[in-house]
Amino acid sequence: MIENVQKTGQACFHCCHAGLVDFAFPVSIKSGTIPIIGGQFLFEPCTEAQEAELIGRVRDLAPDSRDLKEALKAVPVIPLQTIKSIVAFVLVVLEQSTEREALEIMERMSGRQEEKQENSSASSAF
Repeated sequence: MIENVQKTGQACFHCCHAGLVDFAFPVSIKSGTIPIIGGQFLFEPCTEAQEAELIGRVRDLAPDSRDLKEALKAVPVIPLQTIKSIVAFVLVVLEQSTEREALEIMERMSGRQEEKQENSSASSAF
């Protein structure tokens, strides 16, 4: 998926083996194109038939179908148009930013900034 975004410069969506959606879209900065990746959601709520199909795909990962049904209920449902709107908004924000600001924004979006803060807090505690 990342390679596809870098080659084509276009956003792409992918369904994983469990039927959940992942996406990637390119962000151009001076030093090149960086893909932003997100996912593990559904575009719409599952029907009973779709739920049974998804559970069948991952049954080998968790043999208890009740656990799988509960896990499936926790998967966010985000309509395609909402994802497209979010991507468009993020691109506008990043395009209006300097390269450094864009990289900082993407770092915050990825959760890496929180990881750095947690790691520096843990190391400063010693």
